[in-house]
Amino acid sequence: MRRVNPNRMELLRLKRRQVLAQKGHSLLEDKLEKLILEFHRLIKQFKEKLPLWQDTFRSFLQEFIFARLQMSPSDFEELLKLVNPLEVKVRRERMLSVNLPRIDFEEKREKYSPLKIPPSADSLFLKKGEFLKSLFEIVELYLALEIVSKEVLKTRRRVNSLEYILIPYIEDCIRSIETKLNEIEREFLSQIMRIKELIRR
Repeated sequence: MRRVNPNRMELLRLKRRQVLAQKGHSLLEDKLEKLILEFHRLIKQFKEKLPLWQDTFRSFLQEFIFARLQMSPSDFEELLKLVNPLEVKVRRERMLSVNLPRIDFEEKREKYSPLKIPPSADSLFLKKGEFLKSLFEIVELYLALEIVSKEVLKTRRRVNSLEYILIPYIEDCIRSIETKLNEIEREFLSQIMRIKELIRR
């Protein structure tokens, strides 16, 4: 423990610091509790969405293979050219001082000639849209889980640091100063008593 000056000013400073540390500890504990609840909610959502994403991916893959078998290589190449790039925007949503990602995407409608491309392409593009929507939902949840889990660990470290290191240290310092001040006060009182006795003689 580092040496502290056993005086009233230091005692007041440490007591103010103790109050601040205890308030900070209480706030961080509340934040940690809410973060853990949010983490469990995200895990539940992820577990629910994952099978749906797997189903949409499987369905899209089947439609893709079916379209490939129905079409000639040249027509299939023409179909692949119709796939436009996606416009993806990532925004941030604040939750308990944590920025969670929200992914928005826009897919332009494909234009094609019905003479070259079979009707099964409509189903393929529909499945592709469902797959992409499901994919971005899974990615969004995964990123949110990663961010929240890191914040849980960081907040827990701060709570433990306050609870087991800083607050006990401050309390030890306060006890040490109070003990020293009481000793000084007793010594001072005993000196006064001796002086009084000397005066009476």
